[in-house]
Amino acid sequence: RIGLTLRNINIHQLRSNPMETVRLPLQRGPFNDLLDMDRIIDYDDDDDSMIYKGTKYSNAQYALSKLIPDTWWSVLGHTFISKQVDKWISEKKKLKHTHFKCNADIMLHLTKGIFGIRIDNVKDVVIDGYLNIENLHNLGQFG
Repeated sequence: RIGLTLRNINIHQLRSNPMETVRLPLQRGPFNDLLDMDRIIDYDDDDDSMIYKGTKYSNAQYALSKLIPDTWWSVLGHTFISKQVDKWISEKKKLKHTHFKCNADIMLHLTKGIFGIRIDNVKDVVIDGYLNIENLHNLGQFG
């Protein structure tokens, strides 16, 4: 029994621009999304600290985190914002001495670049004839 047959396939001229999200560890919005640090910080040149500038989306993430206790789980995900980040946003505190994480998109999926073909969880794959993959372009910036 054959689960999948690929017959005479040409995959070519694909372009992808994956966007890496710089994040703080453990910070999660209500949809398992991340606080995108690149978009929500300004730097204080005097002491190299970070000031929250926020976006409409990050402000909504924060508001929902205040409405939904971090112990509640839902179908959508789990909200968690640390006390340090909470004070940074709510009290306009400066954020210093923190570690960022990279290599993920806004939903915490690993940034993989471009694939010509990906086959997961399929049994009995048959390639009949040819499978040509050429001229794939990853336009994403190195993080």
